Amino acid sequence: MPSPRLFLGLDVGDTHTHVLVDDGALCTQHLGAGLHLLRDGAMRTADRVADHIHAALAHDFPDNTAPTVGGICLGVAGASRFEDQQLLLADLRQRFSTSDIRVLRDAPLAVEHAATIALEAAFGGESGAIVTVGAGSVAYGRTIDGDVLRVGGWGSLLGDEGGGYAIGLAALRSVAAAMDGGPPTLIAVLLAERYGLLTQHDLTAFAYRTEAPISMLAPLVVEAAEKEDWVATSILKQQANGLAKQIGWLASRAGDGIEKRLAFVGEMSAPGYYRECIAEALLRHLPHWRIARPQAEPVEGALRLARRLAPGAEHVAAED
Repeated sequence: MPSPRLFLGLDVGDTHTHVLVDDGALCTQHLGAGLHLLRDGAMRTADRVADHIHAALAHDFPDNTAPTVGGICLGVAGASRFEDQQLLLADLRQRFSTSDIRVLRDAPLAVEHAATIALEAAFGGESGAIVTVGAGSVAYGRTIDGDVLRVGGWGSLLGDEGGGYAIGLAALRSVAAAMDGGPPTLIAVLLAERYGLLTQHDLTAFAYRTEAPISMLAPLVVEAAEKEDWVATSILKQQANGLAKQIGWLASRAGDGIEKRLAFVGEMSAPGYYRECIAEALLRHLPHWRIARPQAEPVEGALRLARRLAPGAEHVAAED
């Protein structure tokens, strides 16, 4: 039986959604708004994901003549629990069952954590580890035997060391301390200039009443550190060390059964001052590991996994 021709991979991140459509001859890419399963819930996430998929297919196949869908795989921020993945999967199947795009109705579908597709993409499914540093943080590793290990990703209340939320919260705390007579910091100046946070009331209202993500303050901390602000530098080094410590735990659990290479994923790990802080901390905790460049973008990892959902998946994977 010939392999179905159409596959979709989705990287559903906190700040954006990246859709990759492969019709066997051409891959097309589409971007949409970000989502987080724990923040947005399964129903809203399913609605928005379905909208992104419909928009991508309507764009690529405007006359509704898309070929048979061989597989759709989503890597979703916040979808670390199997139960949450299954709930989102059920909601998506319900929406696709009545879709105007007929090829979606019986399409093979899989929901994974965003870090799973990033790990698949980073090393082509082979051994190694990734650390995702966005609004939160999580590290995944694949052993030589194919076992997957995870550390972090506990969310903003229990963990997520080194992520944008933790850095942004530390920024607010440092400004609160400065207002109480603690060390002055350029972060306070930047918060006043960019967001009008001048008083105690402004600060507490932002922290407790607005829906603005606290993680958006993280770039201000990096900016202040680049200008040699001691408080900002201390925040970044402390957060980077906490993140590296967790990756060290993953390495200890894996022992010699993992390729000693680590790739960065996520907007907070982009090249720059904070990434250098993370790299320095990793050198202390993992002196025998090396930083590797991911072989592909996370959405390409989702597409690889989507191909494995199709009949004749071994044949499809061999052509990857």
